[in-house]
Amino acid sequence: MFGTIVFVLLMLLLVMSSGAAIHMALFKGHRRETGFAKKVIGGFVSYLLSGTAWLFMYSYTFLGW
Repeated sequence: MFGTIVFVLLMLLLVMSSGAAIHMALFKGHRRETGFAKKVIGGFVSYLLSGTAWLFMYSYTFLGW
């Protein structure tokens, strides 16, 4: 039970941090001159990409065991 909680929290941390990195690097969402709509759409897309990537990496790791 403890291991499952730790793995879920680690997955959330990885998704959130990589989503923020994609949002700032790819969509330049941290800049002041970026419009609100671009920030929202870029944030949604970046977290979707991050979640999809980590889903495939996590499922490959656990299926490989």
